[in-house]
Amino acid sequence: MEGGKRDDTLFPMTDQGISSQPAATDAWTRVAQNSIIGATSGAVFGTVLATYRGHSVPFYAASMGTNYALASLAFFGTEALIRKARGDKRDALGYAGAGLTTGMAMTLPIGGRYQALVAGIAMAGVGYGGFYAHRRARAYLDELGQEELRRRDKLTSKGPKQADGGPSKRYQEQR
Repeated sequence: MEGGKRDDTLFPMTDQGISSQPAATDAWTRVAQNSIIGATSGAVFGTVLATYRGHSVPFYAASMGTNYALASLAFFGTEALIRKARGDKRDALGYAGAGLTTGMAMTLPIGGRYQALVAGIAMAGVGYGGFYAHRRARAYLDELGQEELRRRDKLTSKGPKQADGGPSKRYQEQR
């Protein structure tokens, strides 16, 4: 990845320098998408939990979906602000800072300063770990994409009989 661009990946990463839209629009679109994913995850988790406990499914789904959406909005919104303040730099520090801020902001009104600090540190760890987990997953998917492209190139470079699944040269030699 040189100059912020990726070449021939099957799973392209939408990062700074790749999109033709301005960075601010892209960042807030990403915040909205991640909040919707958070809301959906919360609703699914709430549905499973309500079914397991034998409680009201619509209430649990709506309640957990709202909580997850707000947490996602706070986390990814803070991360976008930190990234903008640091000159569009995407690294673990931004995610850890977003986790610290979100954890403290969500816990301070109900738990006091000490619990807010503990929650902030825990969320900073989750943000830090999430950044590296995402980076590893992205590298793995990019490698899979490169392998798939190499496999496709091999199939198209073979003769028409082999590309359609006909007998290979090795098989013909064995006969």
